[in-house]
Amino acid sequence: PQRPLLLSMAGGLLLAACRAAPANEQGAALSCRAALTIASTPAGATVFVDDVARGSAPLSLLLAPGVARIAVERDGFATAQRTVRLSCEQPTNLTIALQDVRAPQVSLTASAGPVLPSDGLKVSVTAQDSAGIARLALLVDGQLVANADESSLRHNVDTRALAPGVHQLEARAWDASGLAGISQAAFVV
Repeated sequence: PQRPLLLSMAGGLLLAACRAAPANEQGAALSCRAALTIASTPAGATVFVDDVARGSAPLSLLLAPGVARIAVERDGFATAQRTVRLSCEQPTNLTIALQDVRAPQVSLTASAGPVLPSDGLKVSVTAQDSAGIARLALLVDGQLVANADESSLRHNVDTRALAPGVHQLEARAWDASGLAGISQAAFVV
């Protein structure tokens, strides 16, 4: 049996070294605890050890030695699972990069009613995603009219060159993982 010899914090990681534990008064050996540190990208994912929620990453735990099933979950990302063998002799450090699986949610707002060619069309686009927004694009009838490298965009569409009739607005957002979300609306000039 082992027992912790040294516990220290280094860069947010809990490190433990173990050595043989002495026997208690009844002659039974005292048990050791194995150090497990889990980090996730992005941070804040829920960590499960053997199907029991243990906290949010980054997380340091002292557990019984042996095989453990680790699952790391965060909304909008695929669950990552690992099986590890925990030992009192050596700390176990896991760094898990979660895979984004949800496209951004895009909201497109434009002035109501028919638009006079001389008025222009005021448009607002916002996007949200758990992995962050990398880029927004605004298109009119399939042609790019504005873009931004952030999660919101305001633009006044020049309607003077548009023919009278119905036109299509489309807002596209890409997240940091490359997934795209789209919102569409029609307007009349």
